[in-house]
Amino acid sequence: MFLVHECPFRRLESGEALDKEKLKDMWYKITMGVDDQSLPQDIDGKAQKALGIMGALVSQYPFPAWIFKTKEGSFGTRSAPEPVSFANLDEVHAWVKDMRQSIVVFTSEFWGEPGILLALLKEFSKSERVSEQKELFMKSPMMSRKVIYGLEIHITRGGMEPLLVYSDFLNGLRETMSVVKSTEIYVKRAEKLGSGYPSKLRLGILLFLVVVGFCFGVIYPLTAAKVGRVFALWLPLFIYVVIGFLVLEIIL
Repeated sequence: MFLVHECPFRRLESGEALDKEKLKDMWYKITMGVDDQSLPQDIDGKAQKALGIMGALVSQYPFPAWIFKTKEGSFGTRSAPEPVSFANLDEVHAWVKDMRQSIVVFTSEFWGEPGILLALLKEFSKSERVSEQKELFMKSPMMSRKVIYGLEIHITRGGMEPLLVYSDFLNGLRETMSVVKSTEIYVKRAEKLGSGYPSKLRLGILLFLVVVGFCFGVIYPLTAAKVGRVFALWLPLFIYVVIGFLVLEIIL
């Protein structure tokens, strides 16, 4: 499960949280510094929008889903994340592909010097809005309780620090990339192991060739009055070569 700090600075419209393509588009524009009048133009607004996108994208498939679409068309929050389950290896392959497409959205933040989002959050951390929330958090014990009844998420002191939220988020991405890579390795091993078991048809063919090769290579020379080189040597040799290729195909 991808864990992120719950913080009071996330800002998304109700119709945006489950629209992954729109979230990705907004994230790209914010982190690449693209000027778009549909996005907030001030530092506070951009930073809170970015924090909201970070939380929304890792709270739904291919991550364990915290949020879901309600009948009214907005989004609701589960009391516990819905785990991702797989019925077969094809679904695991699909999940790995979807996860890579989700992770790649955030990889720009691993490159910048510093990243545009990091610089944005640094400025936002100095803002009056953050200072007010920190002061309110320190004064009110209610702020450390559950944000939503039944939901095991708390606003912690770490959640009041945008830069800490950002840092933990990137660490979570690194761990997620490791999980995806490990999953790919395990899937390849499972597929190789599965392919290592020959089918009944292939076993039947191998058994038939072994019997034929034995008959022509051993029994025929012992019982025939006149032994032909083709049947006693070249045919068994050819059969054994075919058997060798079939065995190598199974092993490799």
